[in-house]
Amino acid sequence: MLPAGLPSAIARNWVDTYCCLLTEVYHAPSQDEQLWKTSMKNAFSKVTMATAIMLTTAFGQKAEIKDTTRSTLNVLEMKSVPAGHYYVNFRFDGEDRHLNIKVNDGKAECVNTSDLRLKGLKGEFQLIGNGVFIVSLHNNNHRASQFWLFRPDGTAAVKEVPDRGENQLAQPVASSSIEPPKKTS
Repeated sequence: MLPAGLPSAIARNWVDTYCCLLTEVYHAPSQDEQLWKTSMKNAFSKVTMATAIMLTTAFGQKAEIKDTTRSTLNVLEMKSVPAGHYYVNFRFDGEDRHLNIKVNDGKAECVNTSDLRLKGLKGEFQLIGNGVFIVSLHNNNHRASQFWLFRPDGTAAVKEVPDRGENQLAQPVASSSIEPPKKTS
């Protein structure tokens, strides 16, 4: 595990390096297809877990936004993403977009957005551990793989794969609005 307080620039560089490595290995030719697939599954699992642990350590700061509609989460015991609507600020084509992701039974769907190309993004969350989930969202216009790193206040840091340093956050909200939640102290 990486030390607590790791500078975010180093953490981002670490994630980018491993994502590039994973991409190179994934596209590498192999003589034995079945052996290659098994090796890839194992490598992906290890890199994903290591990345999730590192991101939890490096980006585990408390969020400034609090939502009093939810109780405190015990992220270490989370087995699924809590059902409900999440406001997500999302960087797409170099601009910030606003998404409302509805989560139900571990499945995610973009039900409202400021960019119609992103409407209908769908995916299923997979537990990595310790409040960290990975989801691959897709529709006919876009694909995005993301880590959601939950915090005790119910928000989740959202990190793209590969991470380009975007500051994205999923915040629980009561409705399908794409208006940012009001900050409370």
